[in-house]
Formats: sequence, C-alpha cells, structure tokens
Amino acid sequence: MVTGMSGAGRSVAAAHLEDLGWLTISKVPAGLAPPLIDQIAAGEPAAGRVALDVTVAGPASLAALDGARARAARSCVIFLEAATGAVVRRYNTTHRSHPLSGGGDGDQHLVAAIQRERALLEPVKAAADMVLDTSQLSPQDMRQLLAVRTCNRCDAHRQL
Repeated sequence: MVTGMSGAGRSVAAAHLEDLGWLTISKVPAGLAPPLIDQIAAGEPAAGRVALDVTVAGPASLAALDGARARAARSCVIFLEAATGAVVRRYNTTHRSHPLSGGGDGDQHLVAAIQRERALLEPVKAAADMVLDTSQLSPQDMRQLLAVRTCNRCDAHRQL
C-alpha cells in the first residue's frame, strides 16, 4: 500500500509499480482497503502483485490500514512525504487545490493545509513500514529509489 501526503508523489509511485506489472488501484479511501484486500485474496481480480494507492484522512485511516495489512499475507505500507516548500511548488505547478485548503487561494492557505495534513497523518507515518521523503526527487529519481528500497516488514516489493 502506498500512502502519504498530498503532493508527495503517490500517483507517481503507483504508476511506476503499474509499469512494472503490478495491478495498481489508485485513490482507494482507507476504509475501503480491507474489503478490497479480501476480494483480492479471494481471487477477484486475479492478480499476482497488487499495489493500492490509499488516501488517508486521519485516525480512522490508521485503523483501516492496520486492518488491511492484517488481511494480506505479504504486505507493507509505504508512506510518502515531502517538505512543505516542495509540496507548495508542486501544487503551484499543477494549479490544483490541496484537499484540505478549503478552497482558499494563495500560498498561505496551501501552507496551512499542508501543516494540517502533516499533523493528521503523523500516526499513519509512524506506523508505516517505509517512509520516503520525495522533496528533492524528480519522478525519475523516485522510480529509481522505489526500485532499490526494500520494506522492513516483508519481501512484497523487493524486486520492483
């Protein structure tokens, strides 16, 4: 499962895994991860390696991720984060709104949203098997890093 901060590169990581032959399911709300893993374990869809791009939103998400992790024999949670300045640059480049910005414009609203999200996700980050800081990474660098990093918990993605 790939999760983490908005703007930290979850979609880039998911795309990389998909390019390597993983079945990738993007933007899965954390609460849907446990039943989705049950379906995958039952053979629906038939797949070998599956990566979930999981969106998390607070303490309930941690319980859902723990439930999902308990259901999968070989699983791990990769948490992606980035420095506030890097996230601001990425959002300014894409001209998209941060999910916690409340529709406010300008860097002040964006920085406040990033700070709220960072605080909300701290328990999820602390429980992750691997934490990657993508602040200084290009998408290509992140792909290379994911290809050589291994999870502390399992061998599920040792050979990306």
